[in-house]
Amino acid sequence: MKTIDEYYMDQIALLIITDILIKIGILILGSYIVLNILRLLAMKKRDDEYMKGIRDELDKIRNELEKSNKD
Repeated sequence: MKTIDEYYMDQIALLIITDILIKIGILILGSYIVLNILRLLAMKKRDDEYMKGIRDELDKIRNELEKSNKD
């Protein structure tokens, strides 16, 4: 049979372990969220560059059509 001191020491040890595991979980979740935000920003930048390229091509085509309509 455990004494009261041994019981409380076991409970304190479990609380410390639980606290450490919760902090590790929060760190993992936080880093996952940050990495996803960075991934989304990178995708947005890539899409913006892709759309700029499409706009440039459309501007070239529009200019050529305007030139051909003038002739």
